[in-house]
Amino acid sequence: MVQALGELYGTENIDILSLLGKCNGSCRKHYHFIDVGGTSLTPLVKAKFIKNCLLIAYKNNYDIILCCHISLSPIAYFIKKIFGIRYITFTYGIDAWKNLFHHQKIGLKNADLIVTISKFTQRMLYEKHDIKLSKVKIVSPSLNPMCSWNVYQEKPKVLVKKYKLNDFKVLLTVARLVSTEKYKGYDKVISALPKVIKKVPNIKYILVGRGNDIPRIKKLAKKLGVEKYVIFTGFVPDEDLVDYYNLCDVFIMPSKKEGFGIVFLEALACGKPVICGNKDGSVDAVLNGKLGILVDPDSIDQIAEAIINVLQGNVPDNLIDPEYLRKIVLEHYG
Repeated sequence: MVQALGELYGTENIDILSLLGKCNGSCRKHYHFIDVGGTSLTPLVKAKFIKNCLLIAYKNNYDIILCCHISLSPIAYFIKKIFGIRYITFTYGIDAWKNLFHHQKIGLKNADLIVTISKFTQRMLYEKHDIKLSKVKIVSPSLNPMCSWNVYQEKPKVLVKKYKLNDFKVLLTVARLVSTEKYKGYDKVISALPKVIKKVPNIKYILVGRGNDIPRIKKLAKKLGVEKYVIFTGFVPDEDLVDYYNLCDVFIMPSKKEGFGIVFLEALACGKPVICGNKDGSVDAVLNGKLGILVDPDSIDQIAEAIINVLQGNVPDNLIDPEYLRKIVLEHYG
């Protein structure tokens, strides 16, 4: 977003105010980056951030404020009331669906425009917070242009050897494996494995990611007797993800609280079939089923059936056609 604004209006015309001072080197190099918070989210840091935002707004004749999280929108609202500066609030997924504090609702409702990433989140803003649909504009995420999302002619030999995957069909999920994001459905996939193995015994399920939910998932896999079918890779750098996407036969993440799901785009750009949930923003990512198989994320039977059908080729040809999947996803999100 910042890069796009810089190209439109010039980097010299953009100030970035950070609450926690987190910004990569490129951002700091090319933009006017102002550390106005701290290194940890304490009450004192929050108070300092609010005070500094007010002082900076007072000293600068800003045309507009881009508020990148609902939690910060009350500050933008306060600045608008004092200095008359308009503001846009950005929303994503679960941040917009949950119950909000009163001051957050005020900040959200008084934004001059709300930008979100999917039709699902747009609808949830209306249903949960009575925000008019006309006030919410959708700007879908896109593929990272810094990464090369390619279709390989064969699976990466190094990874096949590393994980001993010769002659195996591979399911893949890329996610943060933390207890607060169990809604991504990787445990449902593990629960579906016993049914899948009966039809497709030569299968492995690879989970890319790290987090505090791994012990629970391993315990579940052991309880179901499928631990030897599940592989945990730990953290994988972004630049290596393309190899893992090309390692799999199916990418699956039956989430039910996803704002959008960029991982679906990445898998599709690598020509991989996708299975996702039908109750959240994942539906937008796969163009309402045009690019992927939609399942009830709470139904183990549906998840298992979808996996089996894709691996056995019992789905529409376009949903397992690498060239088609890559072509369409790049047209929409490239």
